[in-house]
Amino acid sequence: MTPQQYLEKHFINVYLEDAVTQLLEHKDETQKVNVYNFMADYFQSVKNGKHTLFRSYSYVSATPHNRASMVQTFGSWLRRVATNGELLSIAEYHSLLKLICPDFPLSIVKKAARIVLMDDATDCSMSFTDFLYAFQLQFVYDEFLTTTKDIFLGFHDKGRRNSTGSITSRPVVVPTSETEKSEEDTKPQESTSLNLPIDSSSFLSTLLSVVEKYMNDNTFSVERIPPISVLEKILKNSEKITYYEFLLALTKSDDLNKSIGRLLPRMEFAKIHNLAGTETEVVR
Repeated sequence: MTPQQYLEKHFINVYLEDAVTQLLEHKDETQKVNVYNFMADYFQSVKNGKHTLFRSYSYVSATPHNRASMVQTFGSWLRRVATNGELLSIAEYHSLLKLICPDFPLSIVKKAARIVLMDDATDCSMSFTDFLYAFQLQFVYDEFLTTTKDIFLGFHDKGRRNSTGSITSRPVVVPTSETEKSEEDTKPQESTSLNLPIDSSSFLSTLLSVVEKYMNDNTFSVERIPPISVLEKILKNSEKITYYEFLLALTKSDDLNKSIGRLLPRMEFAKIHNLAGTETEVVR
């Protein structure tokens, strides 16, 4: 691995550039900034996951560490929201997210809601626990989920011929921070296909072959994809599975949650969160 590849893989330049930008902004406000102390405080904040609060979406989504830190902040700051089984709407969860990230896009919130509601009746309300763990999956692995959706739809497209007689196919999107994120809702025909089951073993085989291609890239960060052991555990336990059943299983995986390392196990979180007014910390 070259030095440049190392910097790219671990997003070092993202933090260095942001630190310098923040430093210059502070120097404009006051001339009494100690550069060494400022840089030390900045990177200590990054290490502790306290650096994404009130930052732009472009920054909080720039690295896997930033995304996981955003999830931790959301879970910690809003631990008293919707206790005792209270349900909130998509619009309400979006408003809450904008309190800590002013330009947070509605599209991510809608995608997370579809996981909870199985792509059905997205105007329904959800518990905070259900939404939080779906949000964690969607936000941390957004590009990977786009890839899995394209693979899933490809299974339904396979064998269908268009009017010219050629086999339809779908490009697989490599999950990177530069991946263009669609703001559009799922198309009706795609929604139908995503709720139809496919063979789990075939899906796993295709998914693993795509993951292997990612891993051959020296600049690819493994934090952008769920652990292979988690994918295998879910897909080897069922003969057939729909796209949203797959995503829902991922949100309920304690192994996946542990690998991200920011929230308590789901059942433990739900138990604590339902104690209204609790002072107990609900994130790691």
